[in-house]
Amino acid sequence: MEPSNIAAVSLIVQPEDFFLPFHRQVFEMLVSMSKKSDAIDFVTVHDNLPGVSFDDISRLAADFVVPFHAAEYARMVRESSKQRYLRASLIQIMTGLDDNSIRTVDALSMLDTLTRKLAAKPDMQFTTAATLAEKLIEEIRRAQECGDRNDFFFTGIKSIGEFKRTDLIIIAGRPSMGKTALACNIAYNVASDGNSVAFVTAESPAESIFKRWVSSDASIDNHKLQRMRLSDSQSAAVIEGAKRVGELPLYIYDSRNWERIEAWVRALKVMEPSLALVVLDHVGKVRTRKRIENRYLEIGEISADCKEVAKDLDVAFLLLSQLNRSVEQRENKRPNMSDLRESGNLEQDADVIGLIYREFYYSHNDNDKRKVELDIQKNRDGKTGVQYLRFFEEYVKFLDRKDA
Repeated sequence: MEPSNIAAVSLIVQPEDFFLPFHRQVFEMLVSMSKKSDAIDFVTVHDNLPGVSFDDISRLAADFVVPFHAAEYARMVRESSKQRYLRASLIQIMTGLDDNSIRTVDALSMLDTLTRKLAAKPDMQFTTAATLAEKLIEEIRRAQECGDRNDFFFTGIKSIGEFKRTDLIIIAGRPSMGKTALACNIAYNVASDGNSVAFVTAESPAESIFKRWVSSDASIDNHKLQRMRLSDSQSAAVIEGAKRVGELPLYIYDSRNWERIEAWVRALKVMEPSLALVVLDHVGKVRTRKRIENRYLEIGEISADCKEVAKDLDVAFLLLSQLNRSVEQRENKRPNMSDLRESGNLEQDADVIGLIYREFYYSHNDNDKRKVELDIQKNRDGKTGVQYLRFFEEYVKFLDRKDA
């Protein structure tokens, strides 16, 4: 009756929102005709819907009285669709729990997906400058009044500074540069500050990661702890350290399957709303169920999913990556961001990229043993450049150079 309404209505509802297949069919045709700028009336719609009688189409118009209320009618259709989807999904979850066909963690992940889908707004997705100005002013007032900066949290290492929630951070380097150790340090520091942290280990057993945290906390040689070659005094220190680390909101998941990892992280966010950081160690060991033959494309898909999860859950995602071997063939072994280009879309998806380098790995000079360079080569909202750290490998601990 009023074709100019089609564009606005199509921003609110989708074909699947209609309960009756006939209404779905007509709506799809109207949207298609509108996109092609076809003339729209009872005759042209009828011509484009073979097998549908003219009376059926005319009967639709008889039900409507006020065409300029189309957007409100569309929202009513959308609301009814969401209620049907909610009921069906809850029944599916309850049935799965009753017959033990789904696990609790899967049910929580399904609930998270359900919540996000229902909360999605299909209306016009734009924001005015005035709205953003009000939001920024309110954030500044909160920060002035109570120091509230919920979008950021401190890594515990001054040279690295803060991580921003929703950011995808990548730390990359060749083997034995200390990627996992640095990630463990950051996770421990963030958890010590009261934020929940998810640590996904696709390479080392969960027990090994926990021992790294205890080694750092208790200042006990990690190699001795991993092999349980401890004196009585060291054993006592480890026990106390284990108790302290055990009280931190650290959650470890040992898996190489991306779909399971994503489901676990989403479920954990439901159980732990304070979840602020997810660490994945490392992306090179993770595979998707689809088993994409082109590994470049598979890693690209995983990194894009990580970014989506970070935004959906309002967490920072710290992704560890191993650089390709081309670094070893150069005279100057310091890595460049171009060394990531064979690793999917990591360079494109990341908000922050830090490349870690230890001269000692190549020189074996004791003077270089603790020196570490973290080259921040990409930072969407912050500074770039080389940060200098000190690495106490025996305690799996990183410190700022001036604090070491």
